[in-house]
Amino acid sequence: MPASAASPTTEPGPASPVAARVREFAALAVSLLVLLTFLAAIAIAYAIRNDTLLTALLSIAGANATTVVGYWLGSSDGSAKKTTLLTAAAAVPPNPANAGQPRNPS
Repeated sequence: MPASAASPTTEPGPASPVAARVREFAALAVSLLVLLTFLAAIAIAYAIRNDTLLTALLSIAGANATTVVGYWLGSSDGSAKKTTLLTAAAAVPPNPANAGQPRNPS
């Protein structure tokens, strides 16, 4: 089977479920890596009793934690989901039988 005829559920693409899962996993992995790295840096700064470094790292870690929470619960994640839905909707061909009818009949 040619590559162009592959199933859209298995072929990576902008709207495929596989690509969406990979992006979600990558975002989660980066979030965890950043937070764990700062946690380790804070532990090291505490162990060597460097108050200036510890204060700076705690401030940066707090800002990073806020950013991560904002991504997962805020507009960035919602925007990514909206883009995925719009891309999937654009891939669906229009139905000629519905031409000229309102999209949301009430």
